[in-house]
Amino acid sequence: MQPLSEDLQENLDRFIVESLELGCVWGLCDSEGNWAMVPSDEDADVGVIPFWSDKPLAEQLCVDEWSVYEPVAIAMEEFLDDMKRIKYVKRLFHKYHTKGILKERLIINHLVVLLNVLNTLPCNRVLFLKIDEDQHYILATFMEFLNRLPNKIEGINGKIIDSSMIERDSYITKILGEI
Repeated sequence: MQPLSEDLQENLDRFIVESLELGCVWGLCDSEGNWAMVPSDEDADVGVIPFWSDKPLAEQLCVDEWSVYEPVAIAMEEFLDDMKRIKYVKRLFHKYHTKGILKERLIINHLVVLLNVLNTLPCNRVLFLKIDEDQHYILATFMEFLNRLPNKIEGINGKIIDSSMIERDSYITKILGEI
């Protein structure tokens, strides 16, 4: 195993090549299914999930406060599909927010898959970070319906979101109640 370089672009290139060659990426997950998160280099108030191209690179970090984590492989196809799902959810929310077109079953499908992969807290953190703030009401309504909305979501652009303060959409609630 070759150590990582000081050059970020070189490390990114290596990550892409090695992950494609090996067919997977590696993350660190605890026994409850929560992924290890670190502050973003661009904004310390934003948490990101780190990934590695090789198990030994991930393993070497499982010490001290990270000793609760173990390396977990994610197939490259699954990893890319999950990243696409976040974009799909974002587009579906935007379509409802701007045009009133709701595809509730498709949204539920994508959210359930993301929740199963990321677990409740990390999934909410990622989605509340990626979804435009003026559309958080849509996300909160769906997550509440799925009984996966935590009381507080930390690390969202330096803020803690109190989910009880987010308005729920009565039309979405009505439609979801009919499912």
